[in-house]
Amino acid sequence: MPLWTVHSKAWAPAHIRADADKVRFVREGFNWPAFLVPLPWLVVKGMWVVLLLALAVEVALIAVGTSLGLSDSVLTILGLGPNLVMGFAGNDLYRWTLARRGWREVGLAAGGDLDVAELRYFAALAEDAARPTPSAILPGSMRAMPDALGLFPHPGTSR
Repeated sequence: MPLWTVHSKAWAPAHIRADADKVRFVREGFNWPAFLVPLPWLVVKGMWVVLLLALAVEVALIAVGTSLGLSDSVLTILGLGPNLVMGFAGNDLYRWTLARRGWREVGLAAGGDLDVAELRYFAALAEDAARPTPSAILPGSMRAMPDALGLFPHPGTSR
């Protein structure tokens, strides 16, 4: 089952639920659109830095291949190299772009497609918000009790 990383500018679950339309899900694994049409895919995703780097690599490959007098078939094979890299690293580069823009990775979701992954993530997010924290479950006398060596602080207490 495919995994999706979940990215949001908000950190708190309540804010993530309130701005659910501003949450981005990025699939793990190979990206076929980034492999087949990398430059338009980069434009659609707004990945301008990566687009400039990809254009520079493409131009450099063409310039080197032409200056060496390589045949058109070899230039075509060389041209598929950046596409293959984009297919394997496209989603990671998209995560990097989101991080540069202030988005944080707030979780993981699993699902056969994006809709299932979104449903599972937001259902789990609602369950996590309804659960009490571990420090709220402990009796009052145990919350203040330090452990024997001071190595294992209780949740919710300062270190």
